[in-house]
Amino acid sequence: MKLKDSSFGVPDKIYYATISLKLRRHAIFSLQ
Repeated sequence: MKLKDSSFGVPDKIYYATISLKLRRHAIFSLQ
């Protein structure tokens, strides 16, 4: 990750949050 790409930084965080949320949801479903 490059710190000077501030325009890409915010969408990348949103993308990463969405991926982690989906993985967390999938993990919860597989545990039940």
